[in-house]
This record gives sequence, structure tokens and C-alpha cells, in this order.
Amino acid sequence: MRKRLLLCLIPTLLFGWTGIGVAQQSKPAQLSSIPAEVWQKARAQGVVRIIVWLNVMTREEAELRQVEVRAQRQAIAAAQHELVASLAGTKHKVIERSKTVPFVGLDVGMDALAVLEHSPLVIRVEESRLGYPQRQIPMEAWHFGSQNKKIPVEVWQKAHTEGVARVFVQLDAAWEVGALSPEAELAQQRGIAAAQDALLADLAGTRHRVLARFRVIPSIGLEVGLDALAVLARSLLVIRVDLEGPPAKPAG
Repeated sequence: MRKRLLLCLIPTLLFGWTGIGVAQQSKPAQLSSIPAEVWQKARAQGVVRIIVWLNVMTREEAELRQVEVRAQRQAIAAAQHELVASLAGTKHKVIERSKTVPFVGLDVGMDALAVLEHSPLVIRVEESRLGYPQRQIPMEAWHFGSQNKKIPVEVWQKAHTEGVARVFVQLDAAWEVGALSPEAELAQQRGIAAAQDALLADLAGTRHRVLARFRVIPSIGLEVGLDALAVLARSLLVIRVDLEGPPAKPAG
């Protein structure tokens, strides 16, 4: 089960170099925030493309008041600025920064990796396996696409280039085919409807529109933006998201 990427924001307890939200914690000396394969690729190729997760406490913006949203974004920006400043004089290039999620995309050499290894701003470093292209897809989408198998990259691509994507979402609800008693069939339909309602409640405040609700298949047709896709990627209710066409019925 995928752990949530975002941690709890407690504005009154945040502290840091800039005073607006960078959580300063020293990493144990024996633990490395950079996987061995990242070092190996940097050594072999001279540069490696990575995602750097920053030590900033955050929470879903939908759960925050406007003043808290501003404070959280300022904390993220401050951590990003501090990190990039610390890389001065090393081989590095900023690929993209996120306003809402505490990470930075970088191309780095061995000397920059050495700085990141010892930085209290860094929680962990991951290789960007998809090689996110600058100004094509926001890094949030590339990260979710590379780490979350429920949503193919082409879904993120369509939502980004066209603003929305029409998708069919397969839900984690009980579903049996074949002869059912009237009572069992009604219970199954109610379970599917409850899962659909719960998912739509989670999407409140995001860019989405219901296209179709199925009574006997645990799925829902939606038109969604990138913010709604991010919710779907994290939702425990979602098994799979696909472009267009409804899911096939299971055999048997």
C-alpha cells in the first residue's frame, strides 16, 4: 500500500534557516539518502537526472486555510532556494521546481551529489527513471507516473497538454459476475455506488466532471485535470486509471 507522500504541516512548529518552514533534522551518519545506483550512473555518465525530496513538512492544500497555503508554499520555495544555493560551484542544472510539493528536479554530477548527501535539507534522492522533459509535464505528474502504476504516463501527458483527460477509473469494490440472488445483486450495486460516492467526495475542489456511473461494474467515467489525477494516484479506492474505453469484464 502506497504511503502518502505528504507529511503533516504544523505552522506554529515549523522552523529553519529562513524562518518560514524548513524542518532542520540531521541525518544519521550511517544512513545514505542517495541510492548506490545514482552514484554509479553519475560516475559512469558524468551526470544523472534526479528528484530531490526536501525536508519540509507539508499537507494537502485542500485541507489548509489560505494563509496556511501561502506559508506552506513559502516554506517549499525557501528550501528549494537554500538547496540550489548550496550547490553553487558544482556541476548541476535545475530542471524544474514545484510550488506545492517539496522536491526539486536536477541534473547533477558527482560533486553535487556529495553536497546533497550531507545536506540536512534532503530527505532522499531518487533517479528520475522517466526523464521528465522540462516544460512538458509538471514534475508532480512525472513522479506519480513513475512511482504509481495505477495511472499510465500517457494519461498524465494528455491531461497536461489538453488541460483534461477523459478516463475510466476502476474502483476497489466487491464485484462478482454470474448468477446472483436479487439481494446479493442489490448489495453489490450499493457497494459500487458507495465507492463512487466516496471517490467523488475525495475529488471535491479539483478539476473533474462525471461522465458515467456504472451500476454493475465498479468503475466511473471522469473528465479530470492534473489536480484530480494526483488525488486518484493516491486514493486507496482506485485500482487503475485508463484513457477512454470502459474496463473489460473479468472472465468466468
